[in-house]
Amino acid sequence: MEEVGLDEDPGRVGTKFEGWSAAARERARAKAGDTTPLAQESGALPCPNKRFPCVKHCKVMNGPSGKGCKKELDACDAHWKGTQPTKLPKHDPKYFGFVAPSYDCQMAKCLARCQRNGHCSTSLGSVGHPKPLALCTNKCLSDHLLKDHHNVYADAFGDAPDSNLHACMMKRYFDPRPPYGCPNKRFPCKDRCDIMHNKCAKELAACDKSTKPGGFRSNGRCELTVCFSKCGCGHNPSGQSMACHDKCLKTHNNPGDIALKTCVFKNTKWIQNITRQQAISR
Repeated sequence: MEEVGLDEDPGRVGTKFEGWSAAARERARAKAGDTTPLAQESGALPCPNKRFPCVKHCKVMNGPSGKGCKKELDACDAHWKGTQPTKLPKHDPKYFGFVAPSYDCQMAKCLARCQRNGHCSTSLGSVGHPKPLALCTNKCLSDHLLKDHHNVYADAFGDAPDSNLHACMMKRYFDPRPPYGCPNKRFPCKDRCDIMHNKCAKELAACDKSTKPGGFRSNGRCELTVCFSKCGCGHNPSGQSMACHDKCLKTHNNPGDIALKTCVFKNTKWIQNITRQQAISR
């Protein structure tokens, strides 16, 4: 790679820098003592940076189509600036082959602020129990639809650039949102709830499907789970909660109940420990 001499102005010797990386251009400018701020492509900035302080968020924002949202980010930046990126004339002091948008995308600013406040998390919680990050992220879109598109910056694209960036980040960055939250009314004990909705979800669905509507006042839901929901969350082997659970286990023995009981037992350490203790004491 051709180096620039200390006596040369890297801004005015633009042809030497065409095709160079942003880092190479910056090294050459620093070597020449040029500290003038330059426009830079968002993707040329290292991750994390001042604009996107969360590493993964930054990488997805600047990632290629199919993996990231760089295309949507650039379109949003250009929309808010009001012009598409254009090349500067070679005699311009800041010529380096391009000039990029000035990072004015309002959606990008809002989402980055949510990330800072949310400690760079990708989890939005469930639909039923959204986390503060989800509320902040949703507010970015609702506030934009209510306010930003009425501003003088709005152009023929309307809401599309900001909304497209929001949609892309929801798809490429954040974790999928489950339709449930734990604990909930059906599963008031968090550990049981997590197991039922994840490792035993297949068995739970099968048990629900095999239950007759109205059976055991379950409204078509797995009778074993309806019984469990009334037992509390205690783990004391001699407590009322465990006595209630034992009664449920003995009462409900439909094929669906048995498959679900087996799955829950395999995936619940404290139940295994209590069963082991009870076997030793006999």
